Amino acid sequence: MAAPALGAPYRRLWSATLLSNLGDGVRAAAFPLLAVSLTRNPILISGVAVATQLPGVLLALPAGSLADRFDRRQIVIAADAVRLAFLLGLIGLIASGWATMSVLYVVVFVSGATDVVRATAAGTLVPSLVPLEQLDRANGRMVTAEIAGSEFIGPPLGGFLFGIAWVLPFAVNGGTPAHLLGRVISINRAVITAASLAGAGLGGITASRLGLHAPFLLGIPVLVLAGILTAAGRTTPSATFPESDPSRG
Repeated sequence: MAAPALGAPYRRLWSATLLSNLGDGVRAAAFPLLAVSLTRNPILISGVAVATQLPGVLLALPAGSLADRFDRRQIVIAADAVRLAFLLGLIGLIASGWATMSVLYVVVFVSGATDVVRATAAGTLVPSLVPLEQLDRANGRMVTAEIAGSEFIGPPLGGFLFGIAWVLPFAVNGGTPAHLLGRVISINRAVITAASLAGAGLGGITASRLGLHAPFLLGIPVLVLAGILTAAGRTTPSATFPESDPSRG
């Protein structure tokens, strides 16, 4: 006997989680590669790993408290929007040749911080979207999406894209939060409210329309920008940054 479907709101959250973790994996490979391209100082390069792990140490407990006090759906949306804004800023700086290690540290830390907040809030959304008897299956699929995106698919994809053009993994990565932002927005808040969360929500018709159109509309500008910057990078492959001088660190 086939297991009951987990429902459209859960599928939207699952797809958004898969895309988010795919972006995590792409960044996990691309950030160190960008650092090596900006400096030859091993201490500065190792600082990228510190900036990556620091948000988990500092924000794990506050993120849980935040998810308990506020609307988890709005937290996920806000985290995706902040991460998108910083990635777009990094894309512009790389394309213009103004990216520095200081900028990279800030973007790495903010990306990690939004990942911690988003993952905590998204994980606590699952019980409010599926029946209790389906919770184990739903959580299992979420964990599978997280591992597949961040560990198996994302890192090799990030390295491959960086080899084509420095800006490309960040441009593509900027498109994933734009797309998943639409997926999360399309989750009918009224469905969540009925299950366990308080607050008014989107109407059913509005939510269904957002679910059909918003992910694509939000992702199109970023993907167009990715194409333009990639074409520019292929035209001048080595003109983005000067060759690093080892004596300067």
